[in-house]
Amino acid sequence: MTVVLHSDAEVARAWDALDQLYAQLPEDPRVAGARAAAEWTTGRIATSPITSIAQPPTGDALAMEGPFADMVVMGLRPGDREFAAGVTAWMFWFVGLEPLPRWLR
Repeated sequence: MTVVLHSDAEVARAWDALDQLYAQLPEDPRVAGARAAAEWTTGRIATSPITSIAQPPTGDALAMEGPFADMVVMGLRPGDREFAAGVTAWMFWFVGLEPLPRWLR
């Protein structure tokens, strides 16, 4: 998989929008999942949100966190499906597989 590198400005805009949404809806599991993924991919936390491993967001770890979250959403792995949907949304955007969802803009 080829990772698409977003500009610092793009990531900052997405983070700001997500941070504002999280301030309004901190109990929403989808928003919390997206925020956890954003925190990990931007270096704010060291632990990946789905696999729960302290690892940098590079290489296979970065490439696989979104698909692992998607497996939770589909019921193929245990976990909170709504939280995982938020992780998937951020991760698939971050690596360039999907556009940033409207609810994160």
